Amino acid sequence: MLNHKALFIDGRWQKPSGQGIAEVINPATEEVCGSVPLGDELDVENAVAAARRAFDSWSRTPSSVRAGYIRALAEQLRKRADEMAAVITSELGMPVQWCRSVQVDGPIAGLEQYVELAHLMDEVREVGNSLVIREAVGVCAFINPWNYPLHQLIGKLAPALAAGCTVVVKPSQETPLHAFLLAQMIEDIGLPAGVFNL
Repeated sequence: MLNHKALFIDGRWQKPSGQGIAEVINPATEEVCGSVPLGDELDVENAVAAARRAFDSWSRTPSSVRAGYIRALAEQLRKRADEMAAVITSELGMPVQWCRSVQVDGPIAGLEQYVELAHLMDEVREVGNSLVIREAVGVCAFINPWNYPLHQLIGKLAPALAAGCTVVVKPSQETPLHAFLLAQMIEDIGLPAGVFNL
């Protein structure tokens, strides 16, 4: 059983200010398969503040360096793919063989795609009398649904990181366990503090 007691904010695991706990139920067995802390308003403020502090530096980080972090995350996810598939299987109730190919291998491919696309942020295009310059928009808030949880998270996270944005993630209460494992991987690759907050 995966029982998490901390939130990942500003590059480290922090005790939440709220006291709430959400139990995660495996829909296939109807048994508790884990729990996560419920963040409150102060936790959200801390996560957003951390993301904002990290934004200026991260958005100026060369796209090749950002692509390197995305590549490292893809490699970490590939290395721990069976573990991630088991976690998603437990929280989603999906057969593990299908889960691995759909819920994990797809997101790995998505990360790899953005490794290749990250350099596009450096392009400046002339369109008539105008210049098109790509810039990071700032702090992004990701509120994820329960279905295809990692796929949907990576589908937002990879382009945000490639573009130079920082993020605050709020996974579904029904399927949050994958996000905590992903945060561990993000910590392991050394992504700068505040770029990813959970």
